[in-house]
Amino acid sequence: MPSTLNKKTLEQLEKDDWGEADAPTWLVQECHRLRRKPIEEFSTEDLRIMIGQNIGLKHLLPKALETLRKDPLAAGDFYEGDLLKAVVCCKLIQDQRECSGISDEVRVLCSVALAELPMRMRLNILGDYRPEDLGITPESLEMAVGLAIERECRQSPWKEFREFTDGSKSD
Repeated sequence: MPSTLNKKTLEQLEKDDWGEADAPTWLVQECHRLRRKPIEEFSTEDLRIMIGQNIGLKHLLPKALETLRKDPLAAGDFYEGDLLKAVVCCKLIQDQRECSGISDEVRVLCSVALAELPMRMRLNILGDYRPEDLGITPESLEMAVGLAIERECRQSPWKEFREFTDGSKSD
């Protein structure tokens, strides 16, 4: 996205002033506030919120992808990978998941994130120890890692990453 667009707000780019938020919820208030914030100042959490609400996608997805290219598991305030999950689940990506260059890039980012899972599971199992320090054989470690990966891939965000990469429909 050209830098001049980054200096603008969603309100300016879309030429649509939503006015003051009329709902007392934090999320509605925050979305209205973020529409007035220059895109170049958006944090990972700001991107996660707005993309998760399907607001300003054509303007915010390029910035989100810029962040995700550096770290596919970039985190907002919830957990590692929450931005990528918001991108995977947003309406624009779901509607174009089979026929868009952006979907192809998101699929690659999901694959990169999933490739980190075995290392993460080994670290979760072993901590700072070597397998032999814990009396774990290489075979049993690999079995434990495989089971841990399968368990993780049934949960968010790994489930969505795997489904998107495999081309199956996410719920």
